[in-house]
Amino acid sequence: MKKITAIMLSVLLCAAVLAGCGAKSAPAEESAPIEESAPAEEGAPLLGGWTAAEDFAVGSERQELFDKAMEGLVGVDYEPIAYLASQSVAGTNHAFLCSARVVRPDAKPYYALVRIYQDLQGGAEILDIQAMAPNGELSEDAASGEALAGGWSVPESEEDGLAAFAMASERLLGVDYTPVKVLGEQVVSGKNYCVLCQAKAVAPDAKPYYCLVTVWQKPGGELGGTEITELG
Repeated sequence: MKKITAIMLSVLLCAAVLAGCGAKSAPAEESAPIEESAPAEEGAPLLGGWTAAEDFAVGSERQELFDKAMEGLVGVDYEPIAYLASQSVAGTNHAFLCSARVVRPDAKPYYALVRIYQDLQGGAEILDIQAMAPNGELSEDAASGEALAGGWSVPESEEDGLAAFAMASERLLGVDYTPVKVLGEQVVSGKNYCVLCQAKAVAPDAKPYYCLVTVWQKPGGELGGTEITELG
């Protein structure tokens, strides 16, 4: 399975810093859990002059900027749920992760990556919008609400996914992982969760970056335990 999310952010942020969650079945019981993280180029600035946000909360100022850029856009409702990165140009480019829903009855939720340009006078406009499926794959079909290959779907609640991530990530050393959003879930023998995380090496002057983590909740819920099956 190709690294979808590396492609995703290389397109949007010019930064191949993420590795994708692939649609796959539950790992075999004998597969070894990931005990230690080894991210590539940890702490490096994102390529293309993009810088990962130290604080991914949207906040009132970022919300105001987002609303200004999206004013007049119809057909889809976008809600920013995380501020991902910025890029200094003649002004500033901003990247947001958004929840999205087409304005029509029974429309299914999906995600979108939205880039906004803010000029030196404070004006704002949309640079581009790309739909993203709940396994991190950029796909125009994500906005259609059709079932994603492999059975990935947007979770109604993040609670179970966050609990599974917290349990599994206790075994990761050397890097602090902060979950930004549980993007998707997949029912297998147990359940897989795809979690977008902001990561930061436990080292002086380390810079944050992003990665996707696939967590397998084994059959039996908490009693079955959890395992990280993909980290990148």
